[in-house]
Amino acid sequence: MKKTDTIELFTDGSFEPQITYGAWVALILKNEKEHILSGESENSSQHKMELQAVIQGLNYIIENYGYKYNIYLYTDSEYVEKLLQRKEKLTRNKYLTKKGHPIKHTSDIKQFYTLEEQLSLTITQVSGHQKKGVSHISDCNRRVDKLARKLVKQKRKNS
Repeated sequence: MKKTDTIELFTDGSFEPQITYGAWVALILKNEKEHILSGESENSSQHKMELQAVIQGLNYIIENYGYKYNIYLYTDSEYVEKLLQRKEKLTRNKYLTKKGHPIKHTSDIKQFYTLEEQLSLTITQVSGHQKKGVSHISDCNRRVDKLARKLVKQKRKNS
């Protein structure tokens, strides 16, 4: 596989329960060029921010590069990494809990599955909060983590 056939996507979300405020960041790397996306949300959750980082990153890739690339998604979120394993069960149960209530973030999860079905996507869970210089992957993960936390910290400071 040629380097030009791949895109790396690093994502992270941050959430502050005391102010119910979250932020997400996605770093897209293609041919040594990078693009950073970010967003913030009131009344959110950690999982929603992790999902939004992935969804917004994948949407950006589709809009700017199309569908032809192998996308390597790196996240420190076990929740995101396990979504593909949970897909069959979630769809079979119509996104309902055992008690018949809708699962949290159903629309985001469905949107993720729709995007994932259109792309060649490999998800890798990386260890969070590693020291600088361990690897390219851990350094990029550190960057998105720091940026997401910075956005939430700024909001907390201004509240």
